[in-house]
Amino acid sequence: MQINSCSSQLVLNVPKIHSHKNYKKFNLKDRIQSWLNEKINPNLEVHGGSIKFVKINKDGYVFLQFFGRCNGCAMSNFTLRSFIEKKILKKFPNINGIKDITDHIQGTHSYY
Repeated sequence: MQINSCSSQLVLNVPKIHSHKNYKKFNLKDRIQSWLNEKINPNLEVHGGSIKFVKINKDGYVFLQFFGRCNGCAMSNFTLRSFIEKKILKKFPNINGIKDITDHIQGTHSYY
């Protein structure tokens, strides 16, 4: 008998944090994660994936991690550089760049 491991993740988000009157008072991590959930993840969810903010370092680099079918997808680096990075640098000009810390394991779960 083979047992397949299954993982799940519960994400609680503040909806539409950008329209909140005290938006600037939220820390940068919450603002970035909220923005990813509102603007980026709906596009990734079409393919069964998502992305999560992990941390920001002292040099201003944001570390992100792909989940779902984005993990191991052959197009994930293209998506990261051409879609996500361009938009995040425009929205958050104090960010110097982004880094993918996903341990990409290509398999049947991957989109491409």
